[in-house]
Amino acid sequence: MIFRPASNCLPRQDLAELIDRTRFAISTEETRYYLNGIFFHVSDDSEPVLKAAATDGHRLARFTLPRPDGAEGMPDVIVPRKAVAELRKLLEESLDGNVQIDLSASKVRFTLGGEGGVVLTSKLIDGTFPDYSRVIRRAMTSSSSLIRRASTRGSTVLRRSPPRRPVRSRWGSTRTR
Repeated sequence: MIFRPASNCLPRQDLAELIDRTRFAISTEETRYYLNGIFFHVSDDSEPVLKAAATDGHRLARFTLPRPDGAEGMPDVIVPRKAVAELRKLLEESLDGNVQIDLSASKVRFTLGGEGGVVLTSKLIDGTFPDYSRVIRRAMTSSSSLIRRASTRGSTVLRRSPPRRPVRSRWGSTRTR
């Protein structure tokens, strides 16, 4: 097992928050095995970041952190559900502030507590995580387009609702009936 010489180092609390914000959406379906973990990847969109994503086909969770030192060129990896659960338990018990993450072609190693600390090694999920960015809606150009869409939908609902049934909506501090 040969790990990359350059390793990533993340603060313990950042890694714990990253796991907490995404693990609820990890799939348990064995037929789509590539969804049975958290997908970690580095992105250089507007600034360099480390992204974590998980989905079960119905829910999608994504969390972004500033890219840690040493993560340049990090391959996209899927860490299995059981390894994520065990790592989260170890993070609660760990007193050291940083977690060292080493990657090989097929394995990941998390070192907590420095040189004499706890080491968790896991096999990575061999598969391609779906392009989740296609289902995340881009930012709207203006809030007026949202209001226009909502009012169009509201007028459709009003036309189909029985008479004398008020439809209420609240936008900001004003109320519309």
